[in-house]
Amino acid sequence: MWVYDLETLRFLEVNRSALTTYGYSREQFLQMRITDIRPAEELPRLRADLLAARPDRQRSGPWRHRTADGTAMDVVVTSHLVEWEGRPAALVVAEGMPRTVAASGQTSSSTPPAATGTAGLAPMAREVVARGITDRFPAVVMVVRCDHLDSCMAAIGVTGVYALREQLTQRIRRLLPAGSLMAAEGEDFWVVCPHVEDGRARRLAGQLVLEIPRPVDLPGVGEIVVSASVGVRIAGPGPKDADALLMEASVAMRVAAAQGGGRVVVFDPSVQRVAAARFVNEQALRQALRAGEFCVHYQPIVDLASGEVHGFEALLRWQRPGHGVVGPEYVIGAAEESGLIVPIGAWVLNRALADFRALQREAPNASVAVNLSPHQLRDRGLVGRLKAGCAKEQIDPRSICLELTETALVRVGADVSEYARLLALRDTGVSLAVDDFGTGYSALAYLKQLPIDIVKIDRSFVADVVGNSADMVLIDAVVRIAHALGLRVVGEGVETVDQALALHDLGVDLAQGYFFGRPVPLASVARVLKGGSRSRYLAQGA
Repeated sequence: MWVYDLETLRFLEVNRSALTTYGYSREQFLQMRITDIRPAEELPRLRADLLAARPDRQRSGPWRHRTADGTAMDVVVTSHLVEWEGRPAALVVAEGMPRTVAASGQTSSSTPPAATGTAGLAPMAREVVARGITDRFPAVVMVVRCDHLDSCMAAIGVTGVYALREQLTQRIRRLLPAGSLMAAEGEDFWVVCPHVEDGRARRLAGQLVLEIPRPVDLPGVGEIVVSASVGVRIAGPGPKDADALLMEASVAMRVAAAQGGGRVVVFDPSVQRVAAARFVNEQALRQALRAGEFCVHYQPIVDLASGEVHGFEALLRWQRPGHGVVGPEYVIGAAEESGLIVPIGAWVLNRALADFRALQREAPNASVAVNLSPHQLRDRGLVGRLKAGCAKEQIDPRSICLELTETALVRVGADVSEYARLLALRDTGVSLAVDDFGTGYSALAYLKQLPIDIVKIDRSFVADVVGNSADMVLIDAVVRIAHALGLRVVGEGVETVDQALALHDLGVDLAQGYFFGRPVPLASVARVLKGGSRSRYLAQGA
């Protein structure tokens, strides 16, 4: 993806995938015009296309581009007119076009996933879609992506992933109606089903999302479970553009994956806007990191038995010019999808370590909790940077807690390298916590199998703990199991004294939430602690 100025034709922003594909550095790209990546024979057509641009429509079609080493590359391009820093510009999405032809009705899955790229369209995908659609009938085009198949590779190897994909291929084909065509490569399956109406297409996509996660038994490996993100483009009777349908299904799939995977997204104009907004947001995040616009706010974590501050959770905030302070809901998803979560997460950890002494002046013996993304856990330099940061700030690693979501930890259990890195982190002395417990797999066995110290019960259970007997029973069960395993329990999202008292009565060790204090900048921590809700909580006799 890239953005270019409609007047000067200069590139204004470009994403990492484009840098890798075209072979230029970011600095080189931003000194170039869009004409610089076109062969000479394409320039007259490009000029005509630019003159024909209209502000009320997107443009799509096949083009030929040229990489830094002069290699010609066929692409399918979709262009959207946008405003970029007050100037008219175009947001461009380009995907590679395959050069091979599929045999009708066959599935292409002969290449092991390690040898194939997934940034562009798979070989045969376009031809499969073109063969499967006609002007007379409705059709559905789907892109099915196996979530986190790359993580499985570290645990079961290329051969294991290839065998897994073959079984998933057969599983998908059994669900498809007669006359359907499919191409497969890497993590993705491209499907076109002719003669399929809207309602049936949605049901079929829903079946795929439910069927793919059934365990696959691999010889010598055991059971493997992967979820799927499905992007759907439904096309009614009438003329159809195979390239556009395939690209729009791909966009819907990426939106499904960005929302956490394991779901279906049907393409419509709003989906395209979400994808475009995500790209623009990604570029804004890059600029924010370069410009120092991020900051960390701290929320107290309180010991329910004594009412004293046990620690603080470091929470990312974005001081976005013109928008005020922006919360993590506008940052984390785009950062994880783009890979920016690794440098942003490293910055948050370093900031929390640098602020540690000041926090301890306000609450002696307090610890600091920092959220850790699954992407960071794949970073080989994580353990070394943590040790170096603690040494620089003269911090005992035992005062640091790293939090991972339940879903991320379950995936770690199936990944040898990530599990080893988790053990290496634990060996430094830091505590490890399961965040948002109860919202993911809820596999209690992982509390025993993984090196966990703390379980953080999700706020959705805490919200109704006073009036909902089922939530009370669930929290009571988690507390009993955690304590039996020597783990501490934190209740998240405490907003009332009744919730705090109920958690205390159920044996929950620690709690955090607006009742005890909102996340605030370091300079405001002392004020929050002095005027916060702890005294009111203690006055209730907890």
